[in-house]
Amino acid sequence: MDTNDLSVENALGKSFDLVVRMQLDPVWNQLSLKTKQLVFDLKMLRTLLFFLTQYDCVTFNSYLESLRHSDLYRTFSTHSAWIFMDAANTLFVKARDRVFGQSQGTKTSEHQQNSTTDRVLNLEENPKWHLLSMVLDEIFKETKNNSSLLKEQCNILIVTNDDRTCLQLRQYLCYGGKSVLQRQYDRLLESKQPKNQPDGIVVLMVFVCK
Repeated sequence: MDTNDLSVENALGKSFDLVVRMQLDPVWNQLSLKTKQLVFDLKMLRTLLFFLTQYDCVTFNSYLESLRHSDLYRTFSTHSAWIFMDAANTLFVKARDRVFGQSQGTKTSEHQQNSTTDRVLNLEENPKWHLLSMVLDEIFKETKNNSSLLKEQCNILIVTNDDRTCLQLRQYLCYGGKSVLQRQYDRLLESKQPKNQPDGIVVLMVFVCK
């Protein structure tokens, strides 16, 4: 393998696991099961890193919980070493804390930790949403102070990576972060539809109000 590609900077890229796999393809049949498992673990960890930065706290925690109760997790428990590390446990705990708030320092059973019946929600908003609001507020202020811009309608184009993110941003701008997360919690964790909120429409254009 070309060790120049094995760096922290490259590991943060989306195609890092693909680069590693492509370099190993010529000798893939000669590799041990442990090495193949490490390549698969690398792909899974890259996926978790991507989901952490792209998904909201409710969706990310729901994904981890579904992963924990899936057959794939049992495979991890048998073959993957990282699942037994303290960092893996921290990942599950922190993801849950982002939805329900930090624990009070008392130890609870796994059944109690996974129970959502009597838990108080403390939904953590995506930091990117707050930054987007700051940018939009700055644009609104500049538009308001510019007399030439007040005479015509100004459009703000928000470009997203996919339709799902676009829909979520539209809902965030219309209803606010807490409402969006509550909607996600009701849908993913309680299988309930939110009331008095229309379904979102995928749009990419936000209009500046005069």
